[in-house]
Amino acid sequence: MEVRWTRARAEHIATRSSRYPDSIDIDVEWANEAAADPSAVISDPDPRSVTGAIRIVGYSPAAGLVITVIAARIDSELWGVTAWKTTGAERRTYQEAHDGDAIRD
Repeated sequence: MEVRWTRARAEHIATRSSRYPDSIDIDVEWANEAAADPSAVISDPDPRSVTGAIRIVGYSPAAGLVITVIAARIDSELWGVTAWKTTGAERRTYQEAHDGDAIRD
């Protein structure tokens, strides 16, 4: 899935560690790779969203991470809202979708 990012949203994900000390900063390239992962787990709409956003969990080879991308559909385009390193249940769901194949990170 192709996701576009405003400058403000790109800066938001690139500075996650300043808001969440145990987090890592996410590069837009990484988020876009994760969103384009042909094996991504997609929730449309995201069951946790009150706005009907889309949740995409995919792998970024450049980052070596599974990344969660939240995107909003605006005029038939996807616009990035936020992104983070996937952990916990979402990470396990992605792993299970890949038949337990080892995913680095």
